[in-house]
Amino acid sequence: MIVVKFLLLPLFCLYVECTSAVFPSFIHPKYISDNWTFLRNVIKSLELDEIAKPSFVMSPFSLEIVMMMLRHGAEGDTLDELEDAIGLHRFITEKGHRHGFTRSLLDEFKTLSRENVTIYAANRVFLEQQFEADPKYLKEVNGWYDLEVKPMSFAKPVAAAKEINDWVARKTKLKIQNLLQPTDLYLPRLVLVNALYFSGRWMNPFEHHLTHDRTFYSIDGVSEKKMSFMQQVQTVSSAYSDNLQARIVDLPFVSEKVSMTILLTDERNGLRNIWEQISDYADYLWKLDDDILQPTYAIVTIPKFRIEFSLDGIPLLKSMGIRRIFDEDLAELDRMSKDRLYVSAVKQKSFIDVNEWGVDAAAAAATKKAVPVAFYPEPEPIEFLADHPFIFTIRKKPENEVLFIGIYGG
Repeated sequence: MIVVKFLLLPLFCLYVECTSAVFPSFIHPKYISDNWTFLRNVIKSLELDEIAKPSFVMSPFSLEIVMMMLRHGAEGDTLDELEDAIGLHRFITEKGHRHGFTRSLLDEFKTLSRENVTIYAANRVFLEQQFEADPKYLKEVNGWYDLEVKPMSFAKPVAAAKEINDWVARKTKLKIQNLLQPTDLYLPRLVLVNALYFSGRWMNPFEHHLTHDRTFYSIDGVSEKKMSFMQQVQTVSSAYSDNLQARIVDLPFVSEKVSMTILLTDERNGLRNIWEQISDYADYLWKLDDDILQPTYAIVTIPKFRIEFSLDGIPLLKSMGIRRIFDEDLAELDRMSKDRLYVSAVKQKSFIDVNEWGVDAAAAAATKKAVPVAFYPEPEPIEFLADHPFIFTIRKKPENEVLFIGIYGG
C-alpha cells in the first residue's frame, strides 16, 4: 500500500470595490440560513487568546471551498466528518444544493467587474508529475469550482515553492506572498490551493481631512496606543443588540451588494465576554437586512488598519470534528486517487488593509440553543466610536455569505 500526503492551501485577498448581484432563484431561503454552519463551527473553534494577538483576519468562504473540494474525493466516515462540519447533511441532494450555491456565487463573481467591483476566486491543484489523480474527480471538481490542474515536480522543493508562491501572488494582486517554504514541500503528491481576492471602494468614502490621531484601547481594556482614525458623518445602517450589549454598523461599498459590518461592544473589554456567544447567534446575525438595520444618522469613527495573519488550519479543523483526513491510516480519499492519500498541512495566509477609500484584503458537534439577537434600530443619532476591539465581516448580499471575518484589536 502506498500512502502519500498533500497540502491544502486556502489563500485570501480583499480590496474594497463592489457591485450589484442577482440572487440565484433556485436556492431556497431555508438552505441559505444553513450556509452559516461552517462559519458557526469556525467561530466556535477559534480560541480568542490564540488568534487575537491582537488581531486576525480569515476567509471562511475560501476555506470552505477547499473542504468542499475534498468532500468530492471522500468516502465513508471521512465524508461524514466533512459534511457535518460544512453543514451538508441536512440539505445535500442530487442537485447538490451547497455546491450549486457556491457555483452560482463563483459565476457571479466573474460578472462583478462590469459593475466596478472585483471578487475573484481561483482554484488550482499542483500534481506531482508521476502522480495520477482520478480523472472523474478532477472533472467533477472542475465543473463546480473551475479547478485548474498543473503537473509539476516536487523533487526540487525550492523551485516548486517558488512556482506555487508566484501563482498565489498573481491571483491575489501581490497581497499574499511567500505562502510556502521549501520545507513545506517534503514529499507531497498534491497541493490544493484556493485564492480569494476582493477589491472595493466605500460608497461613502471617508474624507482625508477628517482623519486624526486618537487613542485606541487594546483587548485588555487598559493598554492603549495612538493611531489614525477615519471619520464620516453619514446616514448609515445601524442597530443595537441588548443580548450582546453591542452596536452594529454596516458600511456599504459602491454597489451596496457587498459591505463591511462592524460589531462594537459597549465595554472596552467586552469582546472577550461575547466572543463565544457570536457562534450561537449566527443564525440570527445572517438575517441582517432592512428590517433590522435601519438608516441612522451617525458619526462613524473607525481606525485605519492593516492585518496580515497566518493560520495553521489543522488544529482549527480538528476542533471542528474533521480529523480522519489528517491520519494516513484513517483518511478515506479514495475518490481522488487509487493511491492512499492523507492531508499533511493546511495553511492559510490572509491580508486586509482598511483606509479612507476602501478595503484591500486577501486570503490565501452539538451547538447550544440560540436566543434571537433581537437587534433593533435606535431613533436617535448615534456616535459610533470604534476605539476598542471590534469584530468585522465582509459579506456578500443578499445571500449574506461571509467572505472575510476578523477582529481588530489594535
